[in-house]
Amino acid sequence: MTAAMLAGCSSRNTDFDATGTFEATEVTVSAEQNGRLLSFALSEGEEVSAGTALGLIDTVALSLQLEQARATRQVYAVKISVVNDGMIKIGMYGEVKF
Repeated sequence: MTAAMLAGCSSRNTDFDATGTFEATEVTVSAEQNGRLLSFALSEGEEVSAGTALGLIDTVALSLQLEQARATRQVYAVKISVVNDGMIKIGMYGEVKF
């Protein structure tokens, strides 16, 4: 009995059990950005086309992260400027320039 079961699972069988067109009953939709969903203006079964806005995502957190990144960039730009100014005053090899 076990031999018959194992023979049935072999990959040598190229016959198909079914062919044809299969219809999806469920579709996964994902957003291009992360965030809290504020609205979703779509009903089940409603048809949409590519590029149609389906909902509204709260982007406050993303905007705050962007502002924080810009501020951090400014801080490092100032630090680089200070270091570069110091290198010019001291000189590249340690000699003092007047």
